[in-house]
Amino acid sequence: MLQGLDPNRNDEGIVTNNALVDFINQTFKGVPQAPICRISGDPITLTTRKLELVRPIQEGICPYRGLRYFDFNNEDAQYFYGRTALTDESIDKLGSSNFLAILGSSGSGKSSLVRAGLLHKLKLGQSLSGSDRWKIYPPFTPGEQERTPLQNLAWVFVEAEPELSLVERASQLKKAEELISMGVEGLKSLRAATQAPRMVLVVDQFEEIFTLCKDDSERQKFFDCLLGALEQSNGKLCLVLVMRADFLGKCTEREYSGLANYIANPKHQVLVKAMTAPELQEAITKPAQQVGLEVERGLVQQMIEDVLGSPGSLPLLQYTMTELWEQKLVNRLTLSEYNRLGGVKGSLQKQANQVFQDFPEAEKKVAKHIFLELTQLGEGTEDTRRRALTNELVTTEYAKETVDLVLSKLVEARLVVTDKLLLRGETGDRVTVVDVAHEALIRHWSQLKAWLEENR
Repeated sequence: MLQGLDPNRNDEGIVTNNALVDFINQTFKGVPQAPICRISGDPITLTTRKLELVRPIQEGICPYRGLRYFDFNNEDAQYFYGRTALTDESIDKLGSSNFLAILGSSGSGKSSLVRAGLLHKLKLGQSLSGSDRWKIYPPFTPGEQERTPLQNLAWVFVEAEPELSLVERASQLKKAEELISMGVEGLKSLRAATQAPRMVLVVDQFEEIFTLCKDDSERQKFFDCLLGALEQSNGKLCLVLVMRADFLGKCTEREYSGLANYIANPKHQVLVKAMTAPELQEAITKPAQQVGLEVERGLVQQMIEDVLGSPGSLPLLQYTMTELWEQKLVNRLTLSEYNRLGGVKGSLQKQANQVFQDFPEAEKKVAKHIFLELTQLGEGTEDTRRRALTNELVTTEYAKETVDLVLSKLVEARLVVTDKLLLRGETGDRVTVVDVAHEALIRHWSQLKAWLEENR
């Protein structure tokens, strides 16, 4: 303990409770008796050799994530603030159960909470003893193009091995798909192949199982496999579902292998509510402090007033902070610049309108076509985003060259995102998948809302 509390052990000259736990665990590695730790909340500085902690300015590092979620990696986690209580609640419930449903409205920060909060803390093993030995697979979505939900599940076991070559990944994917196609027994075999005490699977944007999977039999196979294996895992398989709350009713329409009973149990459920004023202040100021940025007090107060009580505004807040960071002239984010951007509600719409107006007439038609193709119209629920392959956007009316040109401009403006998808087979070929940057664009861009109503 005394050695671990010595601030001269590291270059920063600071010892936090997390650093102390890491030191003790490392020191006692291989010893039969393992220390038990339980930490909640943000790191607390225990000792320091400095009277005042001053963090140097880190030029070129934006601590905000725009319309993207905070992902499951060390870089994003260090800038993720404001969800300490919900992260602790999630860890508590998963520590005593093997099923967890994270529910909230679109834009409430569910994906960030799970990835940069829950999974990151589990990987560290500081909040829950032993969780650093769990096998945590990267979150996946069930509605990826060109794949069934079960094939998306199989892909997770390949995605967790980034060091494999494309050909090796294609071969591994084929083996994983063969096992997963066997249902419960196949998933149990994949679980048995890892020596970790627990295996964690995370299904993000779970509502896609209803919006993008149109085959009832494929949907049922997916539920049978996941929930069947969960029942027979003796607690060694953990399942985390991340879903928009307005799709809760869809889970009750059929039996779905007991899905509704799992989600309805309060012990298995975390509701992601709107951030409180202190939480919003953390989310605005703490990331800036990490890179030596100053945030004007009036700006903090105004942003909190604009966002407080609006559960779907977190992506807009992050987007606005990113715009403020990019357009700053000094290392200070100001209220005057915020007002010039149009505030939280206006910044995204202003950017989208500007990008669209700059397109020539022919490209405007292509942009409209792309956004309509990337939106799934709701049936008794709000409209959602829908991923599409680039070749699906090319038609006799919209040539590939123009589609590619417009896409590149939309990606540069951070209104859409692209990713590579590995095709089935053993060639290792990949195709480009396109997605709206966030559903906030569908909710708050008046031009897109008008197009959707026109085409509904």
